[in-house]
Amino acid sequence: YIITEYIRGEELFNKMQEVVRFKEADAAIIIKSVLQAIAYCHSRGIIHRDLKPENILVPTGNNKIDYTLLKIIDFGASVLKKDDGKISFRFGTPYYIAPEVLQESYNEKCDVWSIGVILHLLLLGQVPFDGEDDDVICQKIVSEEINFDNSKFKKLSKESVDFLKKLLEKNPDKRISSAQALEHVW
Repeated sequence: YIITEYIRGEELFNKMQEVVRFKEADAAIIIKSVLQAIAYCHSRGIIHRDLKPENILVPTGNNKIDYTLLKIIDFGASVLKKDDGKISFRFGTPYYIAPEVLQESYNEKCDVWSIGVILHLLLLGQVPFDGEDDDVICQKIVSEEINFDNSKFKKLSKESVDFLKKLLEKNPDKRISSAQALEHVW
């Protein structure tokens, strides 16, 4: 039994092309909306595994954008959480893939990492790890650290940088969950 819904709008990716860098208030609304959907999925044992701006729809009505009504799409790669909690099949889009996915031992917190990458892109107009091809990007995700003391982060509030650090924590055991992320002050 499949439920379909027609949504008038466009991918968040398209909006990001137009805006480049979002105001913190708008980014917070977007991320909260995504986290609410993903926390619900996680509470039901569903791991999306391919969160990216192209898989987030921004509904529009009367030419008005409402970031509180975002829709997560493309659950074709999603899986149910296993009893032992770990999945070993590597899957995802390189820019947004969590380090533990590349190491083929992960759980639902891989989605939290992807949300952190999306937030990084919303606030700074760029992904945290980039490269000339997928292999280079994946290598950087596993081996490099994000320098949160970099001048580009100085333009952001302390709360948003703290939130980014918690979402983009390399160690999934130390990374906040989607439910915990919803409780963050930012």
